[in-house]
Amino acid sequence: MFVDDGGVGGGVVDRLHQLGFYQVQGINFGRRSDLTLTGERAANKRTEMWLSARAWLARGSLPKDDRLSAELLAPMYRYDATNALVLERKEDMKKRGIPSPDIADAFALTFAYPVQPWDEDEDEWDEAFETGRCKTTGY
Repeated sequence: MFVDDGGVGGGVVDRLHQLGFYQVQGINFGRRSDLTLTGERAANKRTEMWLSARAWLARGSLPKDDRLSAELLAPMYRYDATNALVLERKEDMKKRGIPSPDIADAFALTFAYPVQPWDEDEDEWDEAFETGRCKTTGY
């Protein structure tokens, strides 16, 4: 699971690790882009994830959701001095009167890194999916 670890998110990631959820990875949206699946240069991780999400949308499908649609269309972009794409910052969107694209960022966050498909033959099924309770925490 990828969690935005900016702001209060860092504490969320730490707490999930304390509870035994080790497949949680904090993602810093502002850090340098480290993966180029689309062939385009992204200036930061957030832009990179949005580019990957855009590429996926060419073959994927999302539910009809007016808020998500509006948020996906809201940010503007520019190119930096190194000709890397930069998605508009949330602070700049706010100055334009546009609310933070939290749902769209959450969608884009699912593209932070490639994820290995679950293999039923190799992995033990987590009881939490059937019982609603985690073995580690009891909740």
